[in-house]
Amino acid sequence: MLKIVIFILISFLSENILYAQPSYVNGIDPAYPPFTQVDVDGQIKGFDIDMINWIANNKGFKVSHQPVIWETLISDLQNDKIQLVASALSITEERSKEIAFSNPYWLIKQVILVRSDSNLSLEDVLKTGKKIGVQSDTSDIKNMEAFNGQEGRHYVLVAYESADIAALEVIAGSVDAVLINDRRGVEIAKELNLKYLGQAGIPDEQYAVGVNPKNGKLLTYINDGLDLIMKDPIWDELIKKHGLDYKF
Repeated sequence: MLKIVIFILISFLSENILYAQPSYVNGIDPAYPPFTQVDVDGQIKGFDIDMINWIANNKGFKVSHQPVIWETLISDLQNDKIQLVASALSITEERSKEIAFSNPYWLIKQVILVRSDSNLSLEDVLKTGKKIGVQSDTSDIKNMEAFNGQEGRHYVLVAYESADIAALEVIAGSVDAVLINDRRGVEIAKELNLKYLGQAGIPDEQYAVGVNPKNGKLLTYINDGLDLIMKDPIWDELIKKHGLDYKF
């Protein structure tokens, strides 16, 4: 009898170990709505959060979300402090040397906003030495640096912790303009009564999920999941829910 009980117990434990769902931590920018953010109640939400939660549920893994310092994002991923980044992460050549990217899921453009009472034109901002606020340690600031001095472009970049803070500095008069992604730009222009001047003239970016190159299994989960969700009606529902069907 004891042998039977032991056999059943071993079988039960083995089955549960065999079918236990893998669990991963998603590192996020806590202040990059509508893709990822931590609201005033401490709730983590956003388009990317809903997207990766849906993928996890449909591909059989668990995911939790942890705000991280953006500057240490890549090293956190490499050191397995986090296992993925579903948080408006742009595909860049530099990052591709250090981490693996999923298939892209969103195209973003960078735009220039100024105070509503400003007489500056887009050309003024980009070619006459004006101060442009931009989020630090992003592909945005690196692209702007790379293009500065080309085709008559001349501006001074001022780095801030977030594009939202940079936008507030436009209102305060510390900088002349802010560089911000087009989706967030629509919201922040309304919130702060800023004026849209146009696109910044740097390459468009594609967002993808970042993972450690050693974790091919997780990358397969995510790519398969992206293929599923983008064909499902939930995709358009999430786009509308988070206001990604935007325009200036």
